[in-house]
Amino acid sequence: MSRINRHLPMFCSIMTNPNSHSLKIVLTGGGTAGHIIPLLAIAESIKQKSPTARIFYFGGGGEFEKKLLKEQGVNYLIIPSGPLHRIFSVETFFNFFKSFFGFLKSLFCLIKIRPDVVLAKGGFVALPVGKASWILGIKLIIHESDVAFGLTNRILAIFSRKILVGFPLDAYPKMNQKFIYTGNPLPNIFEEKINTSSTKKKKLFDKWRLSADKI
Repeated sequence: MSRINRHLPMFCSIMTNPNSHSLKIVLTGGGTAGHIIPLLAIAESIKQKSPTARIFYFGGGGEFEKKLLKEQGVNYLIIPSGPLHRIFSVETFFNFFKSFFGFLKSLFCLIKIRPDVVLAKGGFVALPVGKASWILGIKLIIHESDVAFGLTNRILAIFSRKILVGFPLDAYPKMNQKFIYTGNPLPNIFEEKINTSSTKKKKLFDKWRLSADKI
C-alpha cells in the first residue's frame, strides 16, 4: 500500500458492512476532479474488498464526470441542482427550485435503490442527496478534503453520522466525536506518476484534467 493510499482500508471499514451480502453505496459530489477522483478511489477500493458491491454516483450531469464514471463502470444518475448564493438573484431563485426538484428525485432514487450508505464529497449536488438520505434514515457520511469546510459540507455535517477529513484532527478547531482522519485518497492509477515517463505522465493527467507538476 503506497503512502498516498494508506488510508483506503479505513474508508472501506467505515463504508462497508461485513454482514451485508448485497452492499449498495451511493456516492455524490460536485462536478470537479477534486470531488470525483477521491470518490473513484473509494469506489475502486470497495470493489476490491466487496466485488459484488453495487456503486451508484449521483452527479450534476457534467460531461466530464459522466464520461469518467461510466468508463469506471459506476452507475450514474443525474440530480438537478445549482449553487445557492447568499445574495438573492434570478439565478439563485431558479437554482432553489432546481435543488428542490433534485431533492425529490433523490428521495425517489434512494427509495428505489435502498443503499446501505451515502457518501457525500461536497459540491452543490451533494446537498439535496444528503438531505434526502437523512430524511430516509440512510447512513450519511461526508468527506472534506480541506481544512475549511465548503457550504454544502457545513450543512450536511449536522446530519451526517461520520465526518471524514483530509488533515489530522488538530487542524480542525470545531472538531467533535464524529470526525475521523482518513486523508485524501487517489485512484491507484495515479501511483504510476512516480515511475512513468513524462509522455505517459502527460497523457495520464490530461485524461483526468489535472496538472501533474502540482500533485
